[in-house]
Amino acid sequence: MIKKHYWLLAFSLCLLFGCNLRQKEEDSINTLDKSNWVCKEITKDEICLPKDWIPIEQDNAYFFAYLDNNDKQTYFAILKYDVLKDNVNAKAYLNEMVDLLVNSDDEELFEGYTLNELKFIDKTSFYGEYYTQINGHQYFTYSMVIEYNKHLYEIALKVPRSKEEYYTTIFQKIITNFKIENKTLFNINDEILEERLFNLHD
Repeated sequence: MIKKHYWLLAFSLCLLFGCNLRQKEEDSINTLDKSNWVCKEITKDEICLPKDWIPIEQDNAYFFAYLDNNDKQTYFAILKYDVLKDNVNAKAYLNEMVDLLVNSDDEELFEGYTLNELKFIDKTSFYGEYYTQINGHQYFTYSMVIEYNKHLYEIALKVPRSKEEYYTTIFQKIITNFKIENKTLFNINDEILEERLFNLHD
């Protein structure tokens, strides 16, 4: 058992900034600057994001926003599926998603990924990092997938790979302030009972 193991920090902050800055980053992640962030209700859920991002209606997404730049390849999205009606679960969804990336015929070149299964006291989630390239432009996608209340959610943020470090804390703030039916889904103090690299098609 891993005591007081801070789930997303383990994969990003210690690598990027060093573990000695953990407390400072925890405080930062738990606090939203209301002058730069906005929280929006989506049916019974609530999502917080930078105020300058541009939400748009998107048929295939529960929530979708372009980032505050001129690159339409970068975006923030939440996908939501009914586990029973859509006959889907997290592992099958992840397998299909990566298969589509690998075998895609479009101009986006898939360069690799890492995927970690995180088991908490009351839930299991999958944190993924995906590397792609389009016409020489490199991209990095953060992804958190979880089943909750008979629904499957994917929270994804695609950014220029050169800005990966900048967007790490932003993604963490989004995740730890996401509420489903007024319940915060992830807490920065959540304890991980088990973590492992997840191999697709296991």
